[in-house]
Amino acid sequence: MSYNMDMKKIFWTILIATFVLVSLFAFTACGGAKPTKLTVTQAPDTIKVVQGQEADFSGGLVEVEFDDGSTKEFPMSEMSVKGLKTDVLGTQTVALSYTLRGKTVSTTIDLTVVAPKVTALSLDTEGVKISYVEGEVFNKQGLVVTATYQTGETGVVPNYDIFPQTLSATTTAVRITYRGVSAEIPVTVAAHAPVSMTLTDTPTKTRYFVGEDFSSEGISALVTYNDGTEETFDAAALRFYHSYGSEYNGPISEQDNVVSVIASTKYGTIQTTLRLTVLAVEPIRLTVTMNGTLEFLEGALFDFDSDNETVSVFVEYNNGVEETLVGSFDSFAYGGEPLALGQTAVTIWLTGFSTVTTTVPVTVSAASVTSVSVLTLPTKTDYHAGESVDLTGLVLQLRLSNGRYSQLAYSEGCGITSATATVGDDQTRITVNYLGFSASFEISVAA
Repeated sequence: MSYNMDMKKIFWTILIATFVLVSLFAFTACGGAKPTKLTVTQAPDTIKVVQGQEADFSGGLVEVEFDDGSTKEFPMSEMSVKGLKTDVLGTQTVALSYTLRGKTVSTTIDLTVVAPKVTALSLDTEGVKISYVEGEVFNKQGLVVTATYQTGETGVVPNYDIFPQTLSATTTAVRITYRGVSAEIPVTVAAHAPVSMTLTDTPTKTRYFVGEDFSSEGISALVTYNDGTEETFDAAALRFYHSYGSEYNGPISEQDNVVSVIASTKYGTIQTTLRLTVLAVEPIRLTVTMNGTLEFLEGALFDFDSDNETVSVFVEYNNGVEETLVGSFDSFAYGGEPLALGQTAVTIWLTGFSTVTTTVPVTVSAASVTSVSVLTLPTKTDYHAGESVDLTGLVLQLRLSNGRYSQLAYSEGCGITSATATVGDDQTRITVNYLGFSASFEISVAA
C-alpha cells in the first residue's frame, strides 16, 4: 500500500513539473505577446476535398505574427476550420483561425469539394434492346448503370454519356461513360435493307391468252424495310421478268403464268410474284365459203383443188381473233375415208383441233372402167383340145377413171366372159372380156 502511494506522488510530481516547464516555455517563447496576424505560408498537399469526407490539411503551414514583433509557424492542421460544407460540390472559401490569450486571428483558404472518383461501372442490360438498323438511336430503356467509387460505395448513376447515340452499320458496341470510366454494351447493327414486298394493287388485266402482250397498268407494291419504314412503288417503278430471267412481255405457254415483280429500292432490290391466268388460243368456230365446186369420183380421197383457192374457211378463236384460211391440208384435216357415190359433203377440222368442225360441199360421181388386166390366173390352166374353158379362180384388176383400182373375181353372171368356149389344138392363150375391155392369159394344151 505504501509502495502505491509513493508511485502516485512521483507521477503527480512529474506531471506538475512538466506543465510548469511547458507553460514557462510558452511564456518565454511568446514573451506573453498576443497574435496579431495569421498568414498561409504553404498550401496543403491537396486543396481538393472528397465529397462527404473531412479535409486533409497535411503539408499546409501558417505563420502567426505577435504584437511583440515575433512570428511562429504552425501546421495548418492545428488551426480551427470553419465554413467547409463537404456535402456541397464546388470551390469554397474556408476560414482558418488561431486563438491565444483571448485573441483570435484568422485567414482564408480556397478548397474545392469534388465528387469521389469512380473506379468502375457495372451495367445491367437485361431487357435492353441490342439489335438495331443503321440510323437508329440507341434505346437506353431498361439500362441500369451502377458506379463504384473510390470510397468503396456504389450507386445507380442517373445521368451518363452514350456513344455513339446514332448507330451505323459498323457499330459493334455502345460505350457508356461516367466520370471518365466506361463500359460497353455489344450491339448488332444491320445495314438498311428491304425485308418484304406486297402487291397492294394487282394489274387491271390478269387474264391472258398465249402470245398476248403483258400490261402492268394498275399494279402497285408496298416495300417494307428492316427499320420499319415503308415505300410504295407504282407500275412505272417496277420491273417484270419470267421465272427463268428474261423480261416478261407476255405468256409464251399456258404454264408461263408466274411473273417476278422486282422493285429496285434505295437499299437494294426485292421481289415478289404475280400469278396470271393464261389460256391457250383455240378455234371455236369454222365457216366455209366456196369459190367454186369440188368434184370427185366415187372411191376417191377428199382433197382441196390444186390451187387451194376453191374453199375458204373463216376461223374464229377464243381470244377474239378472226382469220380466213384458204383450204389446204397444211391447215385442215379430215377422216381419210374414200368418197361414196352420192356423198354431198365432207367434214373437216382445223389441224390439231378435231372437235371444231365444219363441212365442205362435194359432188361425187360414179367411176368408169378404163382398162382391165389379169391379177390372178384361173385355177385350171392345163387343157386338152376340145375342153371347155374354166374361169374359176380368175381375178381381174380394173383400172377406174378416178385413177384408182378395184378387183373383180370371176363368178356366174359377173360380166366376165371368155373369147372361146372350147380349146383348140394349137390354142395357147385365152382372152377374157369385161365391159368391152379384154385381157388374156397363157394355158397349156396337151397333144
